[in-house]
Parts: sequence; structure tokens; C-alpha cells
Amino acid sequence: MAIHTPSNDEIRLAVAEVFDRVRFCHADKLLNALVVVDKSMFHGNNIINYVVDYEMQELCDFVNSFKAYLKQTENHFQQARIRALLYCHIMEADLPLTVIWNFLRILEGGNCDWTFHRITKKGKTEVCQYPREKISELSRLSKKLDVQIGTVLDHLWQVDLRNAFSHSQYCWMGEMLTATGSLSPLSRKNCGKRNNPSFTFDDIERLYEGSRNLLYYFTEAYQITIDPFKDGNAHPVDSGLIVWDSQSGWLWKGNA
Repeated sequence: MAIHTPSNDEIRLAVAEVFDRVRFCHADKLLNALVVVDKSMFHGNNIINYVVDYEMQELCDFVNSFKAYLKQTENHFQQARIRALLYCHIMEADLPLTVIWNFLRILEGGNCDWTFHRITKKGKTEVCQYPREKISELSRLSKKLDVQIGTVLDHLWQVDLRNAFSHSQYCWMGEMLTATGSLSPLSRKNCGKRNNPSFTFDDIERLYEGSRNLLYYFTEAYQITIDPFKDGNAHPVDSGLIVWDSQSGWLWKGNA
């Protein structure tokens, strides 16, 4: 199975493209896609929800904590395990995908929403809980809007690797990480279907590097874009005016 991972430049340019198009064409809506306003936790009250920020900080700390160990170990199997672990963690992170989704919604002429969803062909609203659902919707919107982030995510997302590794349904066949879901009888769903894709050390390394670049360029673009709003002045979002406080973070103007 040939895996065509996007290059470092392709990832960087795809992330920059969506940030720049919103910043230059819809600057008045930019902050709506960066600050999480939760409208559903408490009925009738809009709150600025910091849980996703804590999740992102933990993700970055987690990924960075393995850098030294990856350099220290010469065991290729252990390197591949760690890279697969970090790849899954990065690709399943909610905030980058949801911020990008909100950018695409703005470019499409819509409003931001912090519950990632899609509209079915029957007009029903369905929450996108899993990465494959989110990436599928991002791919659809990207093609419609002629931006490259959907293609980059499509090529980075390898659901077979994610499922095999995350569910402990793999083994090593030589130097190949091989999905065993259809080989083992323990959780086989379809007796007639055989699907046991394999991933080389090089495949896993390139997917890990691609996911790490995606995380890096997203966090860099996010910080560059949001920093000008942290000037102590009130800035509008759909739900009101917010102010950055260096001690408390984002506050509603009336609470600042």
C-alpha cells in the first residue's frame, strides 16, 4: 500500500492559506474562530470554555516529552511504536480540526460553531465525533472552496494505522506493523473480508513527521493570529465583547 504523505511545505502552505484568507477577507469574524464560546453547556449562558486550550497544552507537552527519547533509542521497533502513538494523538486532537472547520465555514459565508457537525443529504444535523468524520467534512468543504487543507489532511490521515494501533490490533511481521483485525478471530466482524494493511518503519516516520508539522504550523499560525487581539481592548465576537486579561485569559467585557 503506497502512502503519499504531504511535504513539509505543502502542510505549511495549506495551514497558512486558510488562516490568511480569513484574516484578509473576513477580519471581523476572525476572533470567532479562535476563542471557544460554549453555548450548550449551560442553557441560556454563553461561556468561554478553556478545556480545549488545556487539551492542546497537554498534547504539545506530551509530544515534546518524547523528543529526547526518540533520539536516544536505537531500537527501530520502539521508535515506530512511539511515532505511531504520537501520530494518533495529534491527528485525533479536536481543536485544530474545529478551528479549520470554522475558518471554512466563514469562507463559505456561514457562522462559527464549536460543536463540529455536518448536514446530511436528508437535512439532518449530525455531530462529527471521530477524526474520519471531521476530516471527511473538511475535505468536502476544502474542495468546494478550492483550498488545500482538505487534501493535506486526507493524505495524512491513515485510519487503518490509527485503528490498528489504538485498539492493539497489530503485530510485527518482519519490520512491518501489520493490522490484525481480520486475521484474528477475536473481534472479526466480516468473515469474508480480509483487510490487513501493513506500514513500514518509513511509512510511520513520515506520517509522524507530517502530523508533527501540522501541529507545529497550526499552533504557530494560531498564536500569530490571536496575539494582536491580546491588547487589553474589547473585541467583538458573535456573543458580545471580550477582553484579554494576562492573569485570567479571555473575559466578557462586563467581567473585565
